[in-house]
Amino acid sequence: FDNMTERNVASWNIIIGGYAQHEDWKESFKLFWKMQFEGVMPNKVSLMNVLNACASPNALSTGKLVHAIIVENNTESDVILGTALVTMYCKCGDIKDAE
Repeated sequence: FDNMTERNVASWNIIIGGYAQHEDWKESFKLFWKMQFEGVMPNKVSLMNVLNACASPNALSTGKLVHAIIVENNTESDVILGTALVTMYCKCGDIKDAE
C-alpha cells in the first residue's frame, strides 16, 4: 500500500478494513484521517470499516467522532451503515446511544 503511486477510495477502504478486521482501531482511524488529508473523501464503506474498528470499549470516543462526521456530512444512512453504528455502540457498552 505504501508503495502505490496512486490511491483511490477503494484502496484506502481495503487497508482500513484490514486493520479493522484485526481490531487495530488506532491504525484504522489514523489511516481514515490520512486518506482525507491526501484528498480522498471517505464513502460509506470507509465509514463502516472505521466504525467496525471502533467496536471496543477503548474506542468509544473515536466511534462517537466518526458518528459525528456522518451526521455533519449528512451522509445518507442505509442498513449497513446503520447496523455498523448500532454494533459499535453495543460493543462499546453504550446501549443508550445504540438505540
